[in-house]
Amino acid sequence: MNAQTILFIYLLVFALDFIWERLLTVLNMSTIRANRDHIPGALVASLDPQSYQRSVAYSLTRSWFGLVSSTVTAALLLVFILTGRPWCPLPGPLFCRCRRIVDNETVQNTLFW
Repeated sequence: MNAQTILFIYLLVFALDFIWERLLTVLNMSTIRANRDHIPGALVASLDPQSYQRSVAYSLTRSWFGLVSSTVTAALLLVFILTGRPWCPLPGPLFCRCRRIVDNETVQNTLFW
């Protein structure tokens, strides 16, 4: 296998995972929205309607934030993978200083991150 084939396989798996996770989150959010007015039977005695509505709002907000956050993270990861190195405002000088201080390549890369 050459590098392009491996990259293609990685991007395919990455895309499938990304789509699958977002789909599940959206389905979960739609289920929460559909049941927002009905307190589940097991919780009727222990949960007042106001608390349930706050719980629904929190779940929807948390899910939305998770969608946005994971999308930004996935985009940054793709940039890092496809460009070959992370974008950093001070990539050259910082990495050069790490190389002068430490001889081990693994330690240099760890310090750079």
